Amino acid sequence: YDCYLRTAISVDPSGKYAYVANAVSNNVSQFSIGADGSLTPLATAVVSAGTGSRAVTTTYAPTH
Repeated sequence: YDCYLRTAISVDPSGKYAYVANAVSNNVSQFSIGADGSLTPLATAVVSAGTGSRAVTTTYAPTH
């Protein structure tokens, strides 16, 4: 992941996932967060995010 210019990181409300906006490559890297804080790339490690991806956010979506 060293080839990307990381511009933002967001951790989901559960604390289980982290998302990193990569401005130069216009994508978002996705990770699970281990109990010890280690990051593991998700099965789909990188997703397209459009031109100039400079921010990322997560929200809580309650289940019914």
